[in-house]
Amino acid sequence: MAQKAQFNKGITLLYNKEDVEKFKRELAERQKKINNLAYPMRKIALRMETSVIKNFIAEGRPKKWEGLSDATLIRRRKGKGTGTATILSDTGILRQSISSIWDKMTAKVGTNLVYGAVHQFGFVRHNIPERPFLMFQQGEAEKYNDMIADFIK
Repeated sequence: MAQKAQFNKGITLLYNKEDVEKFKRELAERQKKINNLAYPMRKIALRMETSVIKNFIAEGRPKKWEGLSDATLIRRRKGKGTGTATILSDTGILRQSISSIWDKMTAKVGTNLVYGAVHQFGFVRHNIPERPFLMFQQGEAEKYNDMIADFIK
C-alpha cells in the first residue's frame, strides 16, 4: 500500500481563478500590442529619419565621408548648385528627399532618388566614393528595441 508524502516545511504558490483570469487578460492585451506596433514604429521611423539628416549635417557619422574631388568643386562653382564644398548637399535635393514610412510591424527610411544609391554605395567606374548616409549609429537600434519593449509593457 502506497503512502502519501507529507510536507512539513515549504511554501506553496496557489493561484485562484481571478488571478489566472487577470493574467490571461494582461497577456491578451500585450498580444494585441505585439500584433500592432504602429505607434512605436511611427516614433522610430521619425527618429531614424532625424538620424539620417544628422549624417548629412555631419558629412558622415561616425566616420567622415571622403572629401570632394577638385573636379567636383570646380563643377559646382560653374553649375546650378550653391558652389559649396558641403558633401552630398550641393542643391539639397537628396537630403530633402529623405522620408520615412511605417506600418504596424515596420519602420523604414530612404530616398526615392535613383542617384541616392550611387552615393550610398559608391560608383567605382565614375570615381564616386561610397558615402553611406542611410545607416544607424551605434546604440540606436538598442534604443528602438527599448521603445518597442516599453510600448508592450
